[in-house]
Amino acid sequence: MVNITGIYNQDTQDLLYAIISSIIKAGKGNISLFLVGDTDQAIYASLGGVAKSLDEIKSEIDGMHITHLTLKGNYRSSQRIIDFYSHFQTQSIDIKAVGDNADTEGLITLNSTIESSKIVGELARLIQMSLDNGIPEDEICVLVPQWWLITSVSKKLRATLPHVNFDASGLAPMSRNRENIWYKLSRLFLTEPNPKIYSSRYRWAGELIDNFRIHTNTEFTEQYRVERNLLRLINSISSTETEGIDYLIDCFDQFMGAAGINYKEFPSLVENRKLFFDNIESRLNDPEFKFPSDIVSFKSFYREMTGVIINTCVGVKGEEFETVIAYGLLYGYLPHWNEIFSGNATEASKKLMYVICSRAKKNLHLISETGRKTKRGDVLSMTPELARKVFNYDKI
Repeated sequence: MVNITGIYNQDTQDLLYAIISSIIKAGKGNISLFLVGDTDQAIYASLGGVAKSLDEIKSEIDGMHITHLTLKGNYRSSQRIIDFYSHFQTQSIDIKAVGDNADTEGLITLNSTIESSKIVGELARLIQMSLDNGIPEDEICVLVPQWWLITSVSKKLRATLPHVNFDASGLAPMSRNRENIWYKLSRLFLTEPNPKIYSSRYRWAGELIDNFRIHTNTEFTEQYRVERNLLRLINSISSTETEGIDYLIDCFDQFMGAAGINYKEFPSLVENRKLFFDNIESRLNDPEFKFPSDIVSFKSFYREMTGVIINTCVGVKGEEFETVIAYGLLYGYLPHWNEIFSGNATEASKKLMYVICSRAKKNLHLISETGRKTKRGDVLSMTPELARKVFNYDKI
């Protein structure tokens, strides 16, 4: 019996469904499949993710029997947080907190009066309050529904709270596809050898070794199958290029040459490399992104790699924090206008709110600021699904 495990239904693309289906049917009953999914977290539709129903999956595998199980225990969040975000469920599941913090009261707040021009001060206040309450920096997360909302704010936050470390790597120009092997390599070239992040760089090196095997069906030479040796090679490579893209191209080529690899012999590496650089150029050319293209700026996103997390809803799916602070919860931002025009606004809004709120273990601060307008000058209002939520919010 061959097992295929750990496939996340809500993040899976149609092509992968088709591949899995072909394998299952060819196995004629000798292959078992274990699918894990949560349709309430299916927010990757714009990236090709498809959340198929049980009946649709059965159809894919010619009606073979599927045992459906529901997981109702939550080890992450307090029951109060769970009860709050259950309002945004698209399917009714009675979730129970079973972790050590199940009965923790925590804080749940909603600020709908703060001016957008004062958002940095409010974020700084909430971050400092969490720190004063003993919450570690890396257990605090600032979230937005769209990355452009935070590119300038992240710089101002650093200036307002100079004693606080911030990890804004999720907003880097190269962060659109974190599973891309070239993205994994870029992190190693954009971070400096530092004892504080050694364990992270060691883990990334291991991921790189594993990904190379998957993409090429071969191995690095024996010397570089060891994380420590791979890191030494990467640390020995430098470039005089000043533009971010040129710097990475030079470092990638030096690395491949030193490792004795001709990446052009592997179609998957070629395709992923093109996708990696195309995404960077697309983001840098987006007038709303407004981020410099030089290598110093590229590296600035990875300078600490520890501290208060600054990211988008999509970027932190699967992660968890003691305190979550989310702003930009406005109709047109959450959900995006594309979802509104497609007639999918309610479902998209619920799923994004569900993901945002379910990242929190104990404290959740929601902000729907005033003063934001559309390009036509229309005033933006609170995301309707949040506005309809009746709750006795805490006052702080």
